[in-house]
Amino acid sequence: MTNEKKRKQYPKATIVLDKLIFSCVSTVEDNFDYVVTHNSEYYYCDDFQFGNTKLKRTIDPSNRYKHSYKVYYKKYLIGIINFALYYGSIYTGKLKFSVYNEVFYNDTLKYIPSILNDLNLSINNFKEIDIAMDSYKVDFEKTIRQNLKNKDNTVKLIGSIRYD
Repeated sequence: MTNEKKRKQYPKATIVLDKLIFSCVSTVEDNFDYVVTHNSEYYYCDDFQFGNTKLKRTIDPSNRYKHSYKVYYKKYLIGIINFALYYGSIYTGKLKFSVYNEVFYNDTLKYIPSILNDLNLSINNFKEIDIAMDSYKVDFEKTIRQNLKNKDNTVKLIGSIRYD
């Protein structure tokens, strides 16, 4: 096969998952989230190991959740689990699982089902899903800037039309 034929086989762009946040529920009655929330002995426990999945306590930067854990599968950092809101009871019994962006590019997204199995969790609802298009031939930034500068186009930013 010639080099020209090889070049033609490469895609011009790929569509990838760029953000994933979902809520989970426990599949067993007294799962780790219940124990941490209701048993003072485990309230300040920093690490939990469940099969190949390890949870390491961290601090929720938004200060919305009482408990926040980084999720590792084997040696890979996969995401963060938050549960037990300080205020409100809308998410009582649910855990928020935020997948780190690197997971979509280093081929570790495939471990999510194993993690959920190790933690006795099942997906309840998808909260946020972002899809991105990675282009290899088109400079989208240049195209967007050109269209923003074009006076014939109307630009609406945070609810108001911008002219400059």
